[in-house]
Amino acid sequence: MAERDRLERSVDLPASPPKVWDALTDAGMLSEWFGGEVVELDARPGGRFALRTEDGRLRRALVETVEQPRLLVFRWLPIEQLPDGAVEPIPHTAVTIRLDEMPDGTRLTVTEDILVRA
Repeated sequence: MAERDRLERSVDLPASPPKVWDALTDAGMLSEWFGGEVVELDARPGGRFALRTEDGRLRRALVETVEQPRLLVFRWLPIEQLPDGAVEPIPHTAVTIRLDEMPDGTRLTVTEDILVRA
């Protein structure tokens, strides 16, 4: 995979993996992190995830992998709904959120891979 097809960021948090996991799977806390409103969150394999962005766009995803409290993988669907109800294509991406225990908390690593460009 070309480097431009992958984004990866890590942050060290002063909380245990179970506490960070709880925040990742709580719609209210996840809304704050994403900067939008989580309107659906079913954090289990086959579950659905939907986020309404601050500008009113609706993005949907399917949850693929859940290994509590260490790993969450979902795929953003390759379309988003605009505020007027129209849809437009966007890149189809897979997001992996990994939590690694550190001496003083948790390292949260988010990797997003572009599967298909819009």
